[in-house]
Amino acid sequence: MAHSTRPGECSPPARRIAGRLTRVPQPLRGAAAGVVGTVAMSIPMLLARRFGVSARLPPEVITGEALDLPPGPRLDVAASAAHVAFGAVAGAAMSALPATRNGRLQSVIAGVGSGLAIWASSYQGWIPLLRLLPPPRKDDPGRRRTMIGAHLVFGVVTALVIRWLERATVTGSPNRAG
Repeated sequence: MAHSTRPGECSPPARRIAGRLTRVPQPLRGAAAGVVGTVAMSIPMLLARRFGVSARLPPEVITGEALDLPPGPRLDVAASAAHVAFGAVAGAAMSALPATRNGRLQSVIAGVGSGLAIWASSYQGWIPLLRLLPPPRKDDPGRRRTMIGAHLVFGVVTALVIRWLERATVTGSPNRAG
């Protein structure tokens, strides 16, 4: 049986799901948004590798070095898990920013800033400090461009999903103003 909804409203099943979101703590909703953002940022990363713009991707290099794993299926699984976990933690942190829960433009701006901050603190901070990859000015330009773009995708997608989840929690519908 089809449910009819008015413009700007969601279906009864979607309303039930949105109502259940009120029981999920904000950091967990942010973590879920971070997982979605990580999947989204992986698309340009994998395309860059496929088309030869960037050879080994940072999650593979970092995880391989940290766990002393050679290239192969075990490294692929470990790198993917570590990347998703890092994205979930970053999403949880981003959910504390009020701008990610405000208007769409504010969410996009907060996402751009967050994505660039994550890239800068990682690729100009702890990653070269631990000698896992060279700093961006000494790294492959293709990887540098790929990772900046991928982190912009991560930040914007994560911020918009946080906003969507917040609206669903507050209004019972992600499509209504709240």
